[in-house]
Amino acid sequence: MARKGGAARKGGPALTASTRLGDLRGLYGERLADIRSSYETEIKRQLQRALDAGADNAKIASLYAKQLRRQHATDYQMMIRQFRSDTAALRRSGLVGKEVKASTARPTQSLLQRIAVYPKVAAGEQRGVKVTRQIAKKLKAQGVEVRKGRAILSPEFKVTRSGQVVQKGGLMVPTRRIYLDDDPSMIEATMEQIFDGMDDDELIMVEAWDNLSHAYLPRRRKEFIAKIMAYQPPRNGLRYITVVKVTDENADSWINAHTEGRLERAAKRRKERAREKRQAKRGGGGGMGAHRYTPQFPKPPSKPRKARKG
Repeated sequence: MARKGGAARKGGPALTASTRLGDLRGLYGERLADIRSSYETEIKRQLQRALDAGADNAKIASLYAKQLRRQHATDYQMMIRQFRSDTAALRRSGLVGKEVKASTARPTQSLLQRIAVYPKVAAGEQRGVKVTRQIAKKLKAQGVEVRKGRAILSPEFKVTRSGQVVQKGGLMVPTRRIYLDDDPSMIEATMEQIFDGMDDDELIMVEAWDNLSHAYLPRRRKEFIAKIMAYQPPRNGLRYITVVKVTDENADSWINAHTEGRLERAAKRRKERAREKRQAKRGGGGGMGAHRYTPQFPKPPSKPRKARKG
């Protein structure tokens, strides 16, 4: 059995702390300063957002402490954090097996080499698109790289059913992704700031489980905030919202109509559920769900009449 900190693969060589640090420097050493700067900038951004939103002292103190930890983090701590972030990106694209847990992954030669081979996937500039074996053969003939049943493509491209790589079309193009704070009390203030800073040709969307849904224009901010709070972030797969730019002049009217229709259907469903509850309390009275409280049983068959004598 390998020592603590050794290779995750059974029978692999044990990795000492100095070995891990040396391997990480080989991959991240040249851009270590940029990695450190990006993490420190993110913490400063979170802190400023909390201050602008009027967060309580406990929240501010927590962010200050986090900022100090980032400033005094060792090179190894910075590089292992980046390594696990890159591993998670490759895992999402199917280039790393699901048995690898990114949050505790060790910098083995296999994982380090995989990140080095696919730096754009790790950075989010490319992604793995799952394809069948037949489609994979067609894509390889077109010069598309396919690895582990995944076509490596930029996010703006997709694979059709016939095996062709085409550029995505549509009414909207994502422009920026915004991380939601873990503190639900901060979400409403954050949303208000985002809406105030949007351009006329932008709108905001929910991003849950890596899928965009529910488009809202700036005048729909109250409905959007209610939707966000209903998700109880960061649970239920929701950790981000995405601002998208409208690329079609007719998209504005379509989104308004789509949003109004969805809100009307939701209001109708709420009324129906309220009516069912009232009927249930009264013990039936017809309507949906009444059969649960006023069961009907079949009548027993009637006995045949005896023939009259004489």
